[in-house]
Order: sequence, then structure tokens, then C-alpha cells
Amino acid sequence: MNKIQKKFKSSIRRGTGEAYLILLQNPEADISKYIIDAAVYNYAYDKQSEGSRSVYIVSLILLSTQNEYIVNTLIKKLTKKKTDVYGIRQLFDIVGYFANEGNEAARAAMYKRFNRNLKAGYEYGGNDAIIQLDGIEGLKRVAEITEKILLADPEDWEDSSRINEFQEKNPDIDIMFELTEAASKNKYIKKYIDVVKASDEERKNRPIKPTGLVESDVSYEALDMRIKESSFRSIRPAEIARIDIEDLKKIATDFLNTSDVSLQMSYLKIFIKVKFPYGYKPLLKKLNFTKGQNDRLTLMFIYALQLFKAKELRKLAIKKIEQLDQAPLYSTLLVANYKHGDHKLLVKLANSYEDLDIVEQLAINYIDIFDANPTAKCKKPLEILYNKMNCGIHRTSLIEILQDNNVCSKKIINEMRYDCSSSTRAIAAELKNNNTVL
Repeated sequence: MNKIQKKFKSSIRRGTGEAYLILLQNPEADISKYIIDAAVYNYAYDKQSEGSRSVYIVSLILLSTQNEYIVNTLIKKLTKKKTDVYGIRQLFDIVGYFANEGNEAARAAMYKRFNRNLKAGYEYGGNDAIIQLDGIEGLKRVAEITEKILLADPEDWEDSSRINEFQEKNPDIDIMFELTEAASKNKYIKKYIDVVKASDEERKNRPIKPTGLVESDVSYEALDMRIKESSFRSIRPAEIARIDIEDLKKIATDFLNTSDVSLQMSYLKIFIKVKFPYGYKPLLKKLNFTKGQNDRLTLMFIYALQLFKAKELRKLAIKKIEQLDQAPLYSTLLVANYKHGDHKLLVKLANSYEDLDIVEQLAINYIDIFDANPTAKCKKPLEILYNKMNCGIHRTSLIEILQDNNVCSKKIINEMRYDCSSSTRAIAAELKNNNTVL
């Protein structure tokens, strides 16, 4: 692998616009296998939140002098791909683009793979791409295949959300009329309509489970009940603001008196959003007692401590970073305890890890640190993470921090317009509109 290929492979997997610029400057570079790889496998860190990178990949395919070979290869791979739901969705979207442009082989491949949803070992995918390709006729085919799958799996279900979404996007078409007409000739579409209506009716008539808690009630008694429910997930900022300090202290006392890990985590869901009323020391003592027993609990303790500014917490963070001892976790303590010169430690820390999970955690922490502590010194540590992370969502936030501090490099600015993230591309478009040199 030569230098150009290495840089291109790194960029396309991370989703940065550098890949586009490399290809633009090196049109004869042999990089087709990296485009194919990134098309077949979605390299986004949070695939569910970030979604398909099809727009990004298609732009690279269109720019490539090997585009015909790449498209033909992806058409073949689509029909054969069995598993990896996010890769399947992305590949459908990419092949769908070329089908919409008139590529009949791409169209045939989409329907061939979509029909294979019925075969054992093939993960379901492609419904959105089929609807995008053929509109109401595509929706009819989706309804038919979906119903056949529902018949084979009684545990599966379908509601009207897909129909409603299509209707919203196509107000000039009476979707239910079209489906009902098709149902008169297709028993599967008829059954699909029945299943959808039954599902919507069941949901409509589903009784609301009483919780014994009025949502607006933030008294100690109500919160105590809520915390001890296994379904307790979070508490809204508006509720936090209305908790009486004496009730908050009672909750804090209960937290200190329990050794149950699951309960401690429930209590901490409150104290990561509002300062622990007895200060940071009881939290730190409890952290030191439970450290090493549960990584998730340790993380929540540190997030609760993150709200405090204290010499002891700063000293702990610096020690952990210098020794690289759980440093990615403890770096978040600098949000309230950052001092001039700490960027050097953050540079060292960012340079010390390549693991994508750790890089993602560092990116989240660094964004919080420099959001709370604006400084031009954010440039180097954030740029190191920019060149490692594959999360398009947090990369956008990172770029915003660089911009807010007026230290976003020309290199990054030039890459932004070709990034996999639509939010990052929107920032680039805004800069262009504001006559920023790109």
C-alpha cells in the first residue's frame, strides 16, 4: 500500500473529505477497492444515529475514473450480501442512486436482493431504497414482501408508520386507495393492510400503565419511587430545576447508604445532572471504594464528579493522564478544572490511543472541556482526534469548537464540504455563503 492509498483508506473509513480531495488530485490512483469496501461496510461509529454514508460514497464513485468497475462490483455484491443490516441499507442506497439514474442492472440487482429477504440467512433490508426507486409501486412490493415475512415470523409486526411517511412525502397520492386497489388482486397486500390496521388499533387501545407517579411530581417520595423502578432511565432538566434542596439531600443520603450497584447507578442518573449536595468528597470516597468493580458505575461517578471544581479533582485528573491510567475516563474532570497549559497533556493523551472506542470517548470529553474553557490552544489536541475518529456526528461538534476559537485549519475547512456528515457539509456551505475562503 503506497502513501496515497494509505491516506485514502484512512480518510474514507473515517468519513472525512480528505478522501475526495486525494482522489481529485490523484485521478489515476488505484483506490477502487477502498471505495468498494467503504460502500459494502458502513464504517460510522454510531451507525444507527449517523445512518447511511451513501451520499458521501456516491460522490467518490462519480469522481473516480474507475466508476464503471466500482458500480458493477457493487451491483454484484448487493445481491450476495446476506448479513450486516447497516451495510445492506447503505449498499441499497448506493446502488439505488445508479438505478435512479437509469442503470437497469442496478435496478434488477435491487429487486433480486430485496426478494432474497424471504430466504433463510438473509437479513431484511432495502425497503426504503425500493420505495425511493419506484414510489407507490415500490411501496406495494415492500408491502407484499413484508407480509410474507410476517407470516413466517408471528413475533414480528408492522404498523402504519411506513405508509404515513410515504403519504406525507407524496400528498398528491391517496396511498390507502392505491394499496386497497392492489389488495384486490394480491392477497399478501390485503393481509398487510389488515395487519397494519390491527397493529394501529391495538396500540391505540393499549392501556397506559399506571406508574403511581405524577410526571410533574418531584417530591422526595415521588423521586424515591421513580429511582427504585427498574425502568428508571433519566430525569429531565426541567424536573431537576424544581427539586427542593432538602429533598435532594434526602436522595443523596439514600445514595450514600446503599451498596446496591444498580441502585447507585439510578441515583447517579440524577447526580450527573445536578451537583451532589454534600460536595464532591463523598462521591470520590465511594468511587475509590467501588473502583474496578463495575466500569459503567465508575464512569457515572466520574461524570458526577465532573460538575465540581476542586484542586483534589484536578490533581487526580492530571495524575491519571500523565500515567495513562484510565486517562480517557478521568480526562473529563478537566471540564471544570482546566488550566492554561493543560492542552499539552491532552495532546499527549490523544496521541496515545488508536482504539476507536477510546478515541470516541476522548472526543466527547475534549469537546466538553474546550466548550467550557474556550482557548486557541484547543487546536492541536482536537486536530489529532479529527484525524483518528470515525464518528461524523462528534466530528461536526469538534469542528464547531475549532471554529468558535478561530483556529480551524485551512486543510479541515477545505475537507468539510466533502465530509460524510450533512451537518459538517452545511457548515462548509455557510462558510462559503459568508465568503470564507475555501
